[in-house]
Order: sequence, then structure tokens, then C-alpha cells
Amino acid sequence: MDSSDEEMLWFQILLEEEQKNKKRRRVHKVWVHDICQKRNVFGEYHHLFHDLKKDPVKFIEYFRMCFGKFETLLNILREDLQKQTTKFRRPIEPEERLAICLM
Repeated sequence: MDSSDEEMLWFQILLEEEQKNKKRRRVHKVWVHDICQKRNVFGEYHHLFHDLKKDPVKFIEYFRMCFGKFETLLNILREDLQKQTTKFRRPIEPEERLAICLM
């Protein structure tokens, strides 16, 4: 094996090592974005929905139905809207999912 072949072999080995290191250093994306994590504090549902429940006129203006019909619709759709809680994150509750859909 001459010196140019040996240099090429070393170059190939170094290149493969560099590629392996790049794969290891890859930055992982966040599971839940910061905006979504803050929705319990800053989200429209958490700010507005509970106040609207106290004011029937505003509730009807906002959702185009009375709270009683909202609850009836929620009871019909609850199983379809319910998601499983995991150790990684808490799902959006059915009431919130329906309210957001109707907003």
C-alpha cells in the first residue's frame, strides 16, 4: 500500500467518525412547545370560558348556543373528544376541545 492509498484510508476513517459524531450531537426537538405548555395560564379558554359561563347572554353571543346546549353537546361527544393521559403530557380536556372548536 503506497502513501496516497494510506492517506485516503485515514481520510475515509476520519470522515466516517465525523459523521457518527454529528449523528450523536443532533439536537432533539421539544416534545411539547413552550407555547402549548403555557396554554393553561395564558390560553383563551382558561381566561374566557369560566367568565362566559357566569354570563348567559355573553355565552350565547360567543358560542351561538346556551350553556345547557353546550353541555348536552359535550355529553354526546365526550368519548370522542377524550384523549389518554400519559406520563409525558396532560391531554386537552373534552370541554376545552369543544369550546376551542366552537370559538
